[in-house]
Amino acid sequence: MSSSSLSPIALVVHGHFYQPPRENPWTDQIPREPSAAPFHDWNERIHAESYRANAFARIHAGDGRIESIVNNYERLSFNVGPTLARWIGKQDPAVAARLRAADGEQRQRLGAGGAIAQAYAHPIIPLCDPADRRTQLLWGLQDFERRFGRPADGLWLPETGVSPATLTTLIDLGVSYTILAPEQIDGVRASVGDDWEDVDRDSLDTGRAYLWRHPDGSGRTIALAVFDGQMSRAVAFSDASSRAEGLLDAARDSADRILGIVHFLFHEDTWSTQRACYLQDLYVDPAARGTGCGRLLIEAVAAASKAAGANSPYWLTHETNAVARQLYDRVGKNLGFIQYAFTAPEGLEHAPG
Repeated sequence: MSSSSLSPIALVVHGHFYQPPRENPWTDQIPREPSAAPFHDWNERIHAESYRANAFARIHAGDGRIESIVNNYERLSFNVGPTLARWIGKQDPAVAARLRAADGEQRQRLGAGGAIAQAYAHPIIPLCDPADRRTQLLWGLQDFERRFGRPADGLWLPETGVSPATLTTLIDLGVSYTILAPEQIDGVRASVGDDWEDVDRDSLDTGRAYLWRHPDGSGRTIALAVFDGQMSRAVAFSDASSRAEGLLDAARDSADRILGIVHFLFHEDTWSTQRACYLQDLYVDPAARGTGCGRLLIEAVAAASKAAGANSPYWLTHETNAVARQLYDRVGKNLGFIQYAFTAPEGLEHAPG
């Protein structure tokens, strides 16, 4: 079973917008940067090509005419670094207003805003000492509240740099979630007490959020949204972002991953005129467990059995397989049989093959 067969694709696009402060500290003005021509400097050039372009995005009709102008930020999860937000607020207040309006529109439509905070000066937070770490995060949160008029739910960590101390501080500051890269997750488990499953960037299920628990035992957590590495690379290094069709194709390709497999077979039954359906093996990728994939695979076998005119499928499992039996108890019933395998005495072993 592939992930795209479970449900329609729900895609969240996050825009990380940041520029370092380029102002001359004496004049508070940005000097001319010839490499940004025909614009005065790189802030102005990127602003025209990205920040303002997204605030007033042009939708073209088939004949090339402008059909409408929309605020793309209303459909984005986004963060605007404090140093960039300051520059936009001074140079183009209309765009700053569109950013606030987009966050407000999402809160009204979805119950949560799309804007999140960012560490103030874009440092790699795990490299900061404890005082600087808390200062950078706290300043970023306070700058966000001043600009958007509400506390931030999430916070972007520069370069997604993270450490246990960083996550602990975010929890202490009341941050609900942050965004990480798939390479930063080494293991996951369904719940406290379950065994950890090793994952890497290719096996991690980025279609779900994860919880990281505060080490003080208080039960406090922070949610971790993991971006889709495959799709992110397609957007950054191919033509996935140059046209809408390419973006949708990249989303479909990324979603179409094998999450689980099931083997089953039909055989004659001496107790019934109908054939029996034996579900021989069921496997779900550890990263996809708990998503309902196993249940869907069993239901698919049941549907195939019904279509073939066979009895409902049956299967075996070991008595110690407690996790799987929780699912099996929900979708079927324990028939009470005990399985035996013949142990041949010496001289009666089966011939090889």
